Amino acid sequence: MINLESRIRERFDEVSGDWDTFPAHIEPDDFEWLAIKRALPPLAGMKVLDVGCGRGRFSRALTSEGAWVVGVDLSYRLTCAAAQLGDADFLQGSITLLPFAAESFDAVVCVEVLEHVPNVPLALAEMARVLCRGGKAVIIDKSLCSLHPRFLLPSVLVKSVMERANRWMYPSGFEFAETWFVPRVLSRQLKTHFSSVEIRYLHYTYRKWRARGWITRLLPFLSMYVAWVAEK
Repeated sequence: MINLESRIRERFDEVSGDWDTFPAHIEPDDFEWLAIKRALPPLAGMKVLDVGCGRGRFSRALTSEGAWVVGVDLSYRLTCAAAQLGDADFLQGSITLLPFAAESFDAVVCVEVLEHVPNVPLALAEMARVLCRGGKAVIIDKSLCSLHPRFLLPSVLVKSVMERANRWMYPSGFEFAETWFVPRVLSRQLKTHFSSVEIRYLHYTYRKWRARGWITRLLPFLSMYVAWVAEK
């Protein structure tokens, strides 16, 4: 039986040198960062877990707001790259077996990570386990029901074509393909571990797609990016 998580880790280690895919820092007006700040209370003094931290861009942004941050990533190479740049604590670990005691954090941030997780229910349970009562998890990922902001076609169609053309994170024939989510379905899964869940459709501000941003302003549910804000 293939260990999918090991294969995914190997794939991330292979592509970890692509600094465009894994930036170390984030712009102050980044739409995902702004969504995190809107979802959480003032960050000063909070203990925050950044799951799937990559090179630590969100970890550093959270630290700059006064939070005490731990970044965890499945990839050994990305974890090492993050640790070299500092500004937070970084370690290698899996979202399905987080190396922390229960109720260790005031908030959990998980940005474009669940799509790479074979066992999503277990990942949700682990994030809830390490979160304190009253704490919040902010999960940002891609919607299966969206329009792709570049091609203005169903995102799932664009994803399928790009995967077959070997122009995606995982090459054609790889044992795993990214999982995108129906917002309300993931919300129902979250409600098994959290007392409340809110779906927030995000207006993307990537410069290359900005001219088409009117679509998500007019029809937010077509946005490719969604934030699920879950309170324990």
